[in-house]
Amino acid sequence: MSVLDALGPAFARLPVAARHGLVFLVSGLGYTAAAITAMSWFDPNGLGPSFFPAAGWTVALLCALARRWWPAVLLGAAVAEVATDLATGLSVTAAVGYAVANTVEPALGAALTRTVAHGRPDLSRRRDLTGFLLGAALAAPLVGGLIGALVAALAGTDRPWYLFVARWWLGDGLAVLVVGTAVLTVLTLPWTRRAVLGTAAGTVAAVGVTAVLFWTQTLVLVFLPVLLLIWVALRLGVAAVAVVGLGTALTAAQGEAVGLGFSATLGVAPGISHVYLQMLLAVLLLAVLLLAVQVDEQVRAEVAAELAARRSDDLAAWNAELARSNAELDTFAYAASHDLKEPLRAIAQTAGFVLEDAPELDAESLRRLRTICLLAVRMDELLDSLLRYSQVGRGDLDPVVVDLDGVLDEVADVVAERCRAAGVELRRDGRLPAVRGDRVQLGEVLTNLVVNAVKYAADGPRWVEVGLGPLPPGSGEDDCAVYVRDNGVGIPPERRDQVFAPFQRLHPGRADGVGMGLAISRKIVERHGGRIGVESAEGQGSSFWFTLPCPVRVPSQ
Repeated sequence: MSVLDALGPAFARLPVAARHGLVFLVSGLGYTAAAITAMSWFDPNGLGPSFFPAAGWTVALLCALARRWWPAVLLGAAVAEVATDLATGLSVTAAVGYAVANTVEPALGAALTRTVAHGRPDLSRRRDLTGFLLGAALAAPLVGGLIGALVAALAGTDRPWYLFVARWWLGDGLAVLVVGTAVLTVLTLPWTRRAVLGTAAGTVAAVGVTAVLFWTQTLVLVFLPVLLLIWVALRLGVAAVAVVGLGTALTAAQGEAVGLGFSATLGVAPGISHVYLQMLLAVLLLAVLLLAVQVDEQVRAEVAAELAARRSDDLAAWNAELARSNAELDTFAYAASHDLKEPLRAIAQTAGFVLEDAPELDAESLRRLRTICLLAVRMDELLDSLLRYSQVGRGDLDPVVVDLDGVLDEVADVVAERCRAAGVELRRDGRLPAVRGDRVQLGEVLTNLVVNAVKYAADGPRWVEVGLGPLPPGSGEDDCAVYVRDNGVGIPPERRDQVFAPFQRLHPGRADGVGMGLAISRKIVERHGGRIGVESAEGQGSSFWFTLPCPVRVPSQ
């Protein structure tokens, strides 16, 4: 859990005004402490700090917090900047101008960073870290330096503006890299007990080694902080590297501030030596951060691959269980429908014998016996349909190349009498293609679709058309689509998803049947690797279509 997540519930219980006030106070106090440190440690010649931790503090808060808290953060930074500048003897105009520069800069840097990260940045990801470095550590400090140079020129400084911009850009950019990354990772990245203890131990070790290096001038120890940071990157991740790097940088800066380090060994001015030192530490920290990001992303990739493998195994197990359950259901439906037909026939026969042998029964009794016979016939039709539906899912397919045009010839012969009785014209639009599948089952699909269209034909001129249509979206390149269109009563939009379910009849009083033809057709088509659907408007007819693999293309005539 991150620090922000841990503090979130307690923070949310405060009144809104108190929350804004708390953010303002934290921002201002942190900025003040960082600015005083910058002035005392990193500005020995009064030329402006070569390392300005307050810039990193502010931009980290803006990146970590939601935009509704930005006004409180920026107001706290602005008030702290004005107070600090006035305390050092600057004019009110200069103090206000520098406050503007030091609020525009972090706001711009945070906005650029959050744009790249699509929200709060996660510096353990390469894209977010890159956006933070380019936006907050490079681009924004340059803008802040230009504004600061303008303020300095208006205040009457005699320094060249480009030197002022360069010093500002380096000081703020290095601070964002060193301080900003540490503050942002501490606030936003999750921390475990192991990570906290390891980071604390690494920080103590880095501070100790760096202090010994500077205070004893033992140059042979210069490699130890580097090796320690690399070890932290490999073991603890980005957040730990940022914190340990901050401890190392501050300890080295303190040594430089008291006259040790580059200023003592190279004989350069303290202001220049600060720049050398911070640039060296920034390059080192940047390299180790990139290493830590690479390690973190590799760990995430391994975890994701492991989870994907587990989910794949789970999915395979679920699919096997689903296939077994479907097979059991098909077996049950087959057995139930098959075994129920025998007693049903006995009931129908017995009722028929009673009707023949008991003519002296009253009219009501005869009516009830006839109802029993009709219900038995109806039940027999339902069982036949259920038996057929279960048979479709049993056994393996052995597909062959089937000429659908020849199959349609056979279907036309089968439904010819029904079409004549209903006054329906069966039309054919071109030649149907050859497909891979079971000839008998595909003939059943065409028969069911044509018979269904004939059943629900509208009044007036009636027709049913079969042809080759355009492929619906999501079809394969080698698929073909066959449609069966009519000018019948149509299907309401809210009922289209129901027509392929078993025992569904949209107009029970209009036509006979048990509502299994379309369900059986869907099961057959899906077993062949195709899809089936319908396009319809109520009162304007329907167009049922199905797709199948089409190994042989037959041109339309």
